[in-house]
Amino acid sequence: MMRAARVLALCQEVLFPRRCPFCDEVLGFSGPCAACAEGLRPTQRVPGAPVPLLGREARYVDCVYAPYFYEGIARNAILRMKFYDRPELAEPLAADVAEALRAADALPPFDLLVPVPAVEAERRGRGYDVPKRLAHALGGALELPVARALRKTRETPRQAQLSGKARRSNLRGAFAARPEVPLSGKRVLLVDDVYTTGATLDECAKELKAAGAVLCAGACVAAVR
Repeated sequence: MMRAARVLALCQEVLFPRRCPFCDEVLGFSGPCAACAEGLRPTQRVPGAPVPLLGREARYVDCVYAPYFYEGIARNAILRMKFYDRPELAEPLAADVAEALRAADALPPFDLLVPVPAVEAERRGRGYDVPKRLAHALGGALELPVARALRKTRETPRQAQLSGKARRSNLRGAFAARPEVPLSGKRVLLVDDVYTTGATLDECAKELKAAGAVLCAGACVAAVR
């Protein structure tokens, strides 16, 4: 059985070789190619360091972690995942998020991962849910369950289209905790692709804590400086 599984894995590697998540070069191993690894250096955040919350809308989210700044090669990879039909990029990008979380020794253990609810029009248009894919890939890497503990109560314009002040009002009352998901006493890790002003994660954390969560941290692929 083990031998058959290994043969199947080798066949998959030949037919579908691993590629650099940032430039698509065929790899013999996971992770970025040498050129992209060098190009990523300017976008990498300090390993294990939380994103500074000062100046962001962070009244309810306790801390946020991201391995990259939303710039350069890292930004391009996220845009390809979201807008160029590359949902498989969630796997290697989530692996980078997992490494950032492992480097943060001060983090408490989490009970579950919760993806930020996607804008329905975007989800239908691209055919997949980006935060959900990231959450499941990250859950696999961290061996943690994923729960759809939040829902959208109404559709909202994309946050990227709005100014900083409009982002909070756009999301006010737009999320609600699902009553069928038990949250009392839970330590929750919210998952999204990019951390900008903090309005989205904070509104989500607000609802989760109102439903009984005792801690709400955020995990994103990249954060705006």
